[in-house]
Amino acid sequence: MTKKSYKIIYFFIFILFFLSCKREEETSGVVVGENVRLRKAPSLKGEIITKCNTGLKVVVMEKTEKRDKLQGREEYGYHWYKIEIPSGETGWLYGKFLYIISKTKFVKNKKIFKKYFTFNGEKYHFGIAVEPSYPAVDREGLTGSEIHALPFFYIKGKERVIPFMVDKSCKEDIIFREEKKPYIFKLIDGEGIGEEIVSIKETQYKGEDIIELEIEYTTQEEEGKYILFIKPGIKYGRVVKFKLL
Repeated sequence: MTKKSYKIIYFFIFILFFLSCKREEETSGVVVGENVRLRKAPSLKGEIITKCNTGLKVVVMEKTEKRDKLQGREEYGYHWYKIEIPSGETGWLYGKFLYIISKTKFVKNKKIFKKYFTFNGEKYHFGIAVEPSYPAVDREGLTGSEIHALPFFYIKGKERVIPFMVDKSCKEDIIFREEKKPYIFKLIDGEGIGEEIVSIKETQYKGEDIIELEIEYTTQEEEGKYILFIKPGIKYGRVVKFKLL
């Protein structure tokens, strides 16, 4: 093989390496909402391409410069985000329904993201997605008081992540949240309260293997910790027990 042939091979290896690194550096996001419309333009007048549901992983490409309020229904506006969904289609999603995957916020130790747990022959990894549109400012210059984050499991290669759904049996016990029906669990950081994940590990509950998530909280009155016991599933991880430490 000639030197010229070697140079061509090295060149293509470099290109493949560059493209793979670029893909890893792309901003990833998660859809949070049911039947969220993906549009051809960043406007309610934009033609609907398809509808997306909670847990869908997307690539975030860009966002609008200005925030938008949908028919004046929100106190604070949101950017529109151009995204690519797993099918390869691209379009614009309203920022209220998009969280950005992060490895720097709402955790005490980044090593949490390196852990995985095996259930039903699948490896479940842990991740967090954070609201990208705060601090938001209303017409009077007041900022939004809370940022939310979506903790989730994911299986590498799958198109969807697995958020945590609070079970009916423990929804009344979980502090700081007032939802009346089963809901997707989110962490909070804002005025009067802050939450961080301290640890995650495998344990047992009622004879079943589950995940124990320890969370540290701070309010204006106190500091403390609590534990969520989560049973991983295909679509959701069920929060089956809450324990205040």
